[in-house]
Amino acid sequence: MKFIKKHIKIIVSVLHGIFLFIVLWLITNSSYSSAADEGILKQVNIWETKLFNSSRHINNYFVFINVSRDQKLVSDPADYGKISITDRSKLAQFFKILADNGNQHKYVMCDIFFENPDDDDSLLRVETGRCKKLLFPYHLNADTLQKPCIDVPVALSDFVTYTGNFSKFKLLYNDTIHTTPLVLLKQIDNKQHPISFPSFKSIFPQYYILGNDLLPKKKYPYYNLGELLMLAGIDSFYNDFLKNKFIVIGNFDTDVHQSPVGKIAGPLILLNTYLTLQNNATVSWWWLLFMLPALSFISYILFFKKIKAPEVSKNIWFDFILQFFINDYISFSGICLLLVILSSFIFSIQLNIAILLSYLLFITFVKQFYIRHKKKST
Repeated sequence: MKFIKKHIKIIVSVLHGIFLFIVLWLITNSSYSSAADEGILKQVNIWETKLFNSSRHINNYFVFINVSRDQKLVSDPADYGKISITDRSKLAQFFKILADNGNQHKYVMCDIFFENPDDDDSLLRVETGRCKKLLFPYHLNADTLQKPCIDVPVALSDFVTYTGNFSKFKLLYNDTIHTTPLVLLKQIDNKQHPISFPSFKSIFPQYYILGNDLLPKKKYPYYNLGELLMLAGIDSFYNDFLKNKFIVIGNFDTDVHQSPVGKIAGPLILLNTYLTLQNNATVSWWWLLFMLPALSFISYILFFKKIKAPEVSKNIWFDFILQFFINDYISFSGICLLLVILSSFIFSIQLNIAILLSYLLFITFVKQFYIRHKKKST
C-alpha cells in the first residue's frame, strides 16, 4: 500500500512538473517580463560578474560610431518648426569611403531610422546603394510597418516592454517578420535560429559589450562620426580603422534604456542580442532534462512535503500566517531563485520565474488554509 501511495505521488509530481514546465516555457517564450523578473535578472547578472569575473569573450573586431553630435535641423513635415536628424551628408561621406575601398568591412549595423526626408537623401541613397553588408532599422506601430523614407536594406529593430525597462528581446513578429538580430545571424554567420520547441522566440540577452566598454574604458574603438571623417585623409585610415571591422553606427548618448545592467544604448541592445544568438543559437536538450526533474521535485514539495513552522503561539491563525509567510515563502522563493541561477549559469538560459513563484505560493496558501480550516472544524 505504501509503495502504491509513493508511486502515485511520483506520477502526480512528474505530471505537475511537466505542466509547470509548459507554463514556464510559454511565459519565457513570450515577450512578457515583470518588474520582479527584472529584479531577479539584475541580481543574477551582478553575481555572475562577481563570482566568475565574467567579461564574456568575443572577437575584438568592433568599431562604434556615435552620431549624436552630428545632427542637422530640418523642417518638421507634421508641425511648424524644426526637428533634429542625423546629418545625412556625413553619413553619405562615410558610406562612400566604405564603397570606394571595396567594401572590405565585415558588416555595418546602422541603428538610424530615416523617418523624415531631407535634401541630402539622394546622395545618401547613391552611396548606400554602392555599399554592401549593410543593415538599417524599421519599426512596427500598431501592426503597421514604418519603413524608412530612403530605400535601404532594413530589418525590424523594436523590442516590447511591460515595465518601461528593457529586459527581453522578441526575435520574431507574426511568425514571419525577422528582427535585426535574426537577420544578422543569417547574413553574417549563415545560421538560422530555431523557432520551434524547446528554443525561444523571445530571449533575455547576455551582455557582451556595455557602454563602459566604449567610454571610459575604451575597450573598443569609439568615435564621433564627424571626428572620424576628419581622419579620412590619412593614407592608412581605412586599413587602420575600418577594414575587416564590424561597424556599429547609432546614437549612444540619448538613445538609452534602463536594463538589468544599468543604462544601455539602443544599438548595444541589438548587438548584444545578436551576439547571444551567435554564441547560444540553440537550446540544449540537457536543459530540458535538467528542468523537468527540478520542477517535478518542486511539485513533490508543493503537494506532499509537510513543512512545520516553529510553534510560538497557540493561536491557529497566527500559526497559519507564520507557516505560510516564513517557511513556505522562503522555501519556494529560494528554490525558484536557485533554479534561475543554475539555468543561467550552466545553460545560459534566463527564465521568467515570478508567475511560477506566485502560483506556488497561491497553491500553498489554499492547501494550508484547507488544512487549518479542517482542523478547526474537527
